Amino acid sequence: MNPSYTIPPLLSLVSFLGLAVLTMRRGLRTRVHRLFAGICILGVFLYADILAAFHLSSASTAFWISRIDHVFLVYLPALYLHFFHEYLDIRPAFPLVPAAYAFSLILMAFVPTPLYLSGMHRHAFGWYAQGGPLYPLFGAAALAATLYAVLLLMTALRAESSGVTRRRLWLVLTGFASMGLLNACNVLPSLGLSIYPPGCFSFLPLSILYVGFFRYDLLDMGVLLRKGLTYASLTAALSVGYALVVAVAGSVFFTFRPAVGDPATIAIFFLLVALVFVPMKDRIQETIDRMLDRKRARYRRILHRASRKIAAMRDLNQIEKLLTESVSAALQPVFCRLVLSDGAAPAANREPGTAGSPMPAGDDSLRRCDPATLMERWRRGLPPLLRRGGLDAGGQRSDSDFLRAMRGLEVEAVLPLAVDRGLHGLFLMGEKRSGVPYTPEDLEMLETLVNQAAVAVEHSRVHHELAQLTEELEHRVAERTRELEMALLEKEKSQRRLVQSERLAAIGQLVAGTAHELNNPLAASLSLTQSVREELEEAPLAGRRIEAIAEDLLIISEQLKRAKNIVSSLLGLSRQNQEYTEAVDLTAVVRDALRILQNEIRQRGIRVVEVFDPALPEMEGNFAQVGQVVLNLIRNAIQASRPKSGKMVLSTIFDRCAREVVFSCRDFGCGVPDAIRSDIFAPFFTTKPAGEGTGLGLYISLELARKHGGSLELASVDGEGAEFVLRLPTAGGMDDKAAEDGPETALLTKFGGND
Repeated sequence: MNPSYTIPPLLSLVSFLGLAVLTMRRGLRTRVHRLFAGICILGVFLYADILAAFHLSSASTAFWISRIDHVFLVYLPALYLHFFHEYLDIRPAFPLVPAAYAFSLILMAFVPTPLYLSGMHRHAFGWYAQGGPLYPLFGAAALAATLYAVLLLMTALRAESSGVTRRRLWLVLTGFASMGLLNACNVLPSLGLSIYPPGCFSFLPLSILYVGFFRYDLLDMGVLLRKGLTYASLTAALSVGYALVVAVAGSVFFTFRPAVGDPATIAIFFLLVALVFVPMKDRIQETIDRMLDRKRARYRRILHRASRKIAAMRDLNQIEKLLTESVSAALQPVFCRLVLSDGAAPAANREPGTAGSPMPAGDDSLRRCDPATLMERWRRGLPPLLRRGGLDAGGQRSDSDFLRAMRGLEVEAVLPLAVDRGLHGLFLMGEKRSGVPYTPEDLEMLETLVNQAAVAVEHSRVHHELAQLTEELEHRVAERTRELEMALLEKEKSQRRLVQSERLAAIGQLVAGTAHELNNPLAASLSLTQSVREELEEAPLAGRRIEAIAEDLLIISEQLKRAKNIVSSLLGLSRQNQEYTEAVDLTAVVRDALRILQNEIRQRGIRVVEVFDPALPEMEGNFAQVGQVVLNLIRNAIQASRPKSGKMVLSTIFDRCAREVVFSCRDFGCGVPDAIRSDIFAPFFTTKPAGEGTGLGLYISLELARKHGGSLELASVDGEGAEFVLRLPTAGGMDDKAAEDGPETALLTKFGGND
């Protein structure tokens, strides 16, 4: 038999076997895959039967093989119908598929009888089964199933708008329709026509299906063209070509040189392989490498350029624009769009950006997807989702509602922008303008770019949060500053009230002594006035009496002046209207304080030594506040001195170097122990028994001294007693002194004039 008759069915057998193995290796995940695998297996049975019949010499053996084969082949039309209903997701009202299976079942019952196959007929190409009266029904069913599939595919093509799906449908239409028609024509030799079975050339439409599988992932099995798969296909094609050449050459040598085993024949075969097939294989492999490497190099350039720019971006609109522009330049999708979840501040709840082509109109389920749902759908590490048959990049079945939303938006691929902190959004892509599905290399580039965009979005989010925190912190600092300013003002007010209360308390303690001091001159004045009045009434005036009356009136005048000075000193030291500064004579302040405390000094029998500088310059300050400091110091000295034998030294001097007037109050009492020297100016600290002191005298005195830009300190003394020294700047030195003492003293000085 001519070997050329063997090659077409052998190629068809190999093609069907390859598709069957390929489908079964992908896991038979869906009913479409299982039905297609069944069609391929029946194709393997058919062309194994034809090859066996062509080469068997026994007609009976070939006949029984054909009968066994047709037990299964009668289900081929039903499988065709079932496959296309599932592939196109058609659910007709009439149960056409069950009816087809029932027809095949009935026909299978007649296969072992002469009604279906009556015998074998010898043709030029070999044995072939002779059909009985029922055999044409099988051919008619196969032709009807093929035409019905063509009608379904044409209808789907008219309704489909997606370019990728249309290309896939065209490939399915071309491949399956051609293969179905060729196999339906296999009944012609069985009907007595001596023609070569047309179905033996099924490898030609099957090659179209192979292109569809490897370039367009025709049945959504994830068998897109890869480098290894390309090499394997190349090797298989070259092997088939080599087999063809060997077969043709063998036929020639059988005709012209029967001794095919001689050295010349072997040498010619080896020379043919060495000079033709090996260089051809290497050249094709180099071409494929250059094509794939050029694509990878282009992707690397795009990634490098985009990575460098996107790392420095903090604006979400710029990130989206760069991402969509890079993807559009690399893959040419119909559209691409970045949809951010609500958690991706500061673009929460915003519409997608304007970069890239607009999204088609349709269901906006993806746009309105809840972030919590997205987080559940895309956990960390979940691969991108492709719309091919509802499978993600990992081959897992996806949520039908989500796929429906993808179909409504004509979205072909969804990639999550996920980082450790959560999901920031989705990157949506339409189909390629070329109609080619996304390959693993495409997805690898996309995932890398989208992951970098996710990191950039995370950085933008963190940057925005930091800006918000900074703004909030600045706001809080401003609020806290205002609160501190208000607290400081309130402190000043409280201090003024405290000073006034302490002053009033001190004046209250002095009222008894002051009243006694006023009572003596007033009583003397009243007595002398009464005496003068009686003398004037009893006798006429004479020289002696006039002199006595004048002397009495002089005494009255002196006593009244004394009372006036006491009252004046009391009013000066207890004055409440303090909203001004004035020129203050420190010596005069000390003298007024002594005048107020004179009764207390006299009662305790304390001797006062006055050492006052007659040329003491005036200072700028508040008379009442300076008087309160002096009054507190003298009263403390009086209370610390021993009764009846105590001594107190009061002095005023001018320190020319420091431009300060200095008041010193020294007593010779018990002194201040070292253990409490650091605490005596603290508020509410007192050594007096409960109820006799508030512990505010020295604290208020120190604050008033600081208000005037001065100082109050406890000096070290030799021997017993204690000495307090008050230093106050003269006019012109007050502001400098306040500035030297620090911001707190300067602030107190600022408000000192408004007391």
